[in-house]
Amino acid sequence: MAVQNPLEVQELLDHCISFVSYSTTDLVSCASVARSWAQPAQSNLFRSPVFDVSRAIEKFYHALEASPHLAAYVHELDLAFDHHGILPIFHALCGLHFPQLEILRLNFGKVFWHPDSPHRIRQMLRLLASPRLRHVSLDVYWSGGASCAHMLSNCSPTIQHLYLYGGRWENESMTSDLLPNSFKSLHLHLADFDSEFPRANDQPAQSFPFDSLNLEALAINGKSIPWHTIFKSNIQILSLENLQGSTDLNIALFPRLHMLLLDIDRWALLDVLAMLRTIKSENIIRTVVVSIYTDQTDELVLNMWALDEALSSLPLTSLSAVEIEHIYWGREPLQNLARLRSYFPRLLSRNLLRLSSRNHDSKAKRWQELVEQL
Repeated sequence: MAVQNPLEVQELLDHCISFVSYSTTDLVSCASVARSWAQPAQSNLFRSPVFDVSRAIEKFYHALEASPHLAAYVHELDLAFDHHGILPIFHALCGLHFPQLEILRLNFGKVFWHPDSPHRIRQMLRLLASPRLRHVSLDVYWSGGASCAHMLSNCSPTIQHLYLYGGRWENESMTSDLLPNSFKSLHLHLADFDSEFPRANDQPAQSFPFDSLNLEALAINGKSIPWHTIFKSNIQILSLENLQGSTDLNIALFPRLHMLLLDIDRWALLDVLAMLRTIKSENIIRTVVVSIYTDQTDELVLNMWALDEALSSLPLTSLSAVEIEHIYWGREPLQNLARLRSYFPRLLSRNLLRLSSRNHDSKAKRWQELVEQL
């Protein structure tokens, strides 16, 4: 009886090719071997493309235009635009059909793109309407909330996690009933919530521009956050940045909160200490993560003792760890973690202290990892 060649069994062939999924060169070579090799090689090659150079984005688009079936292999798409001239290619890319797309990250930080025209909104909506899309990250500037609200209210109902960076909301043109309520997590770093862009007469927002009823994770920045309009009962993960002036934040009102993440800077430390005092014994917080940045470590030294005392005195029977996270740019100085350890003797004595370090560019990825576990 003839023995079948293992490489003629499609499942085995798919498994073997997956071992070189990290190598673009090897996958291209595999795709050229035989017709039976092409599909698994192309599937791995186009599964999670990441491009931050205009020329690469252009070549990617032309490949999909010439072979439309390749778009069906894309599960995760990460594009960062470095030149304004690439935007027409991006608009054409939006017109392609991505039936398996689940994660979309778009970074317009180096180009001026804003959804303030109906034509651009329609183009973006083609991409945001992908039927299996569940995680969207947009780093884009828009000058008003209404245009972005229209775009988000017509996106795929399957989106559960939304990461927005760089916009500014206009309260009079943005109301929660314009937006979908299916989000499980929101990460908002918006100019209107930032102390550098205060409202007229320095008045806080009157309403939160999202329906927060189903929220299980919230990351937000700024001092003008309308906490009284945010539904807190289901939030399990809360990440806070630039809390200066946020005097109405009461952690005791988050009954299901089990993870609290805090970005510390020299301007907001007193407000952070005041916020920590609102934590009650009824809270079920298991982990507190405090992020401290390299360029502010020396300026915060005198206040580290107060932070150590506040964190070690939390009235929580559920608390299992306080993680002090060192955020750095470029290469990390090795001595920083050892220095941080010496600033938290009380946490260390209670065996609660955990030290870690993370590059600033990986913060968004960590948030995604956290919310994917919900």
